[in-house]
Formats: sequence, C-alpha cells, structure tokens
Amino acid sequence: MDTVSASEAMTAGGQPQGRGKHPVCGARKKTGDGTCGRPAGWGTDHVGYGPCKLHGGCTPTVSLGAERERTGQEARKALEGFTDFAPVADPVERLRLLAGRAEAWMTALERKVAELTSLRYESKTAEQIRGEIQLYERAMAATGKVLTDLARLNLDERSVRLQEAQVTLVAGALTQALAESGLAAGVQASIRVRVAELVDAADGQQTALPAGRR
Repeated sequence: MDTVSASEAMTAGGQPQGRGKHPVCGARKKTGDGTCGRPAGWGTDHVGYGPCKLHGGCTPTVSLGAERERTGQEARKALEGFTDFAPVADPVERLRLLAGRAEAWMTALERKVAELTSLRYESKTAEQIRGEIQLYERAMAATGKVLTDLARLNLDERSVRLQEAQVTLVAGALTQALAESGLAAGVQASIRVRVAELVDAADGQQTALPAGRR
C-alpha cells in the first residue's frame, strides 16, 4: 500500500486537494511512479475532498483537514460575485452585535451537545469526538475572545468620548452659522439656549433606552 504523511497527502504537488473540476487524491505514490489518480476522498467519509483511504484519508487529522477544505470551498463559492458590501458606520455597535451573535451561536450548540447520547462515535478506523463537541469548544473560545476584546477596548467610554466630540463639532458649526447670519445678539443667544435644551432632552432619551437599543 502506498503511504505518505498527512501533510503530503493534503498538499500533494503543492496544491490543496478538492478544488479541481474532477479532484483526485494526488498523493505521491510510495513507489515513486507518479501520484494517485483515484477520486479525492475515495473510500472515506469525505468523498470529493482530500486523499483517498489508501493514502491516509481515513485518519482523524486528514479527515478534519478535508472537512475544512470542503467548508472553505463552499464559502468561496457563496462569495463569488458578491460585491454588495456596505461600509461600517458604527464599528462599536457592530462589535457588540458580533458578541451577541457569538453568544447565541454558542448557546445553540450547547443545546445540541445536551441532546447527544454519547460524546464519541466510531469511524472506519478509530473512535472520534463528535463534531458538535468540537464546534461547541470553538464557539466558547471565540465568544470568550470577543468578550475579552470588548472589555479591553472599554467601548462605553470611547462611545461617550465620540459623542462628546460630535457635540463639540455641532456646537462650533452652530456658532459659526449664527455669527454669519446677521441676527441680533439676543436672538442668537435664544437660539443657543433652545438648541442646548433640545440636545439635553435627546441625550436623556438616549440614556433611558435599554443598552441593546442605544
């Protein structure tokens, strides 16, 4: 039987397997006479991706790599031709939204894990941890990282400073506009007072909103 290392099998010829129109195993034969021409993933549970079963395709490491290749290829196909991207106007709010989604995804996986009757399953070659467990562990790590980053960034304080800077800019623009308007000094003063009252009222309404709606 021809055998190669997992890294050689997954990158035979220097190219990842499973991207061609008709992907093949591509692993170098032990005899040295070329590469394996069997279909990618032949005899494994990841048919169409990665090396065949005769070249390490059933080992846990290679199986995981083939699954990642499949997921990556599907993601690339989904993004092909997709150019309708909108700029991020409020990165602070988007980071908070990302944290919320990460927690929701982790919670959904936690429910899936709770429904499992066993944490492992038997493959063709060995006992392996279920994919739900692996996804849940990654979700916990990712959620923890996002929350840690949010705490380190002190986003609430930065948001306040940003709002204060915006108010300062608006106040400066208002002062300049009034100075150029030719209005009487008393009228200008009244306008400034009224604008200040409206800003305070708006700020009070913003503070009263729940954190998730600010």
